[in-house]
Amino acid sequence: MRGASLASLTTARAALGRELAGAASSAVFVRAGELFAVVDAVDANSAVLRALANPNRPAGAKRAMVTAMMVGHDQAAAAFVADLAASRWSHDPDLSEAIERLGVEATLIAIGPPDALESFEDDLFAVERFLAAHRDVVVALADADADAAARIALARRLWAQDLAPTTMMLVERAVRAPRGRPLIASLMLLAELSAERRGRMVASVVSATALTGAQRDRLATILAGAYGHPVRLDASVDPTVMGGMRVTIGSDLLDATVLARFVSLRRAIAS
Repeated sequence: MRGASLASLTTARAALGRELAGAASSAVFVRAGELFAVVDAVDANSAVLRALANPNRPAGAKRAMVTAMMVGHDQAAAAFVADLAASRWSHDPDLSEAIERLGVEATLIAIGPPDALESFEDDLFAVERFLAAHRDVVVALADADADAAARIALARRLWAQDLAPTTMMLVERAVRAPRGRPLIASLMLLAELSAERRGRMVASVVSATALTGAQRDRLATILAGAYGHPVRLDASVDPTVMGGMRVTIGSDLLDATVLARFVSLRRAIAS
């Protein structure tokens, strides 16, 4: 998200933070649910999304549409969404993406202090590592032909006993409404947004063998120096990388694996 959309999202995040500061967790969770409900509504009706994101549509007409959509919802929530719709968006999908991220933001506010957010990230990393080791589960959870209830039931069987209720709720949402993202990517986005609230970044590290504690500390220090923020590592093992490691941090991919070098060499020879 860039340009006008990023500016609108940044303004909305600040407004949401001010509005929810000091509110009870239960009330904040309700706000998150209302925002997710709006995302589901616009995802189900592209005409509504186009009308709300249309920069040439009068703000008053957008507010009236939001009010009609959110009958029975909290008035403050409806006003917040109306303000979002009245903002400028570079692309229509940026509006729905912003509403979803703000729903996540509200959830993270409800989760609370940094140590609780760190536990939330631990839960997400545990699910991500399980999925990385069980590709059949990834396929089953991403099966668009399978009933959403069946996919959610599978997720609950796998993780409901081990995850915090809030984590499980967001995992279920990612399974039910992937919004064009692979499940692992959705989980990493949640972890990144949580880490951002703690002033940190998340780096996903894949190596052929498990990193030692010293190697993890050294890599975290190097990445922190490069990016200007403390970095938390989500490290996993994949023998197919054939040595070295692959690091994903934000939108950057740093691939120093033997396999990557082999592929690069083969391309150079072919050209």
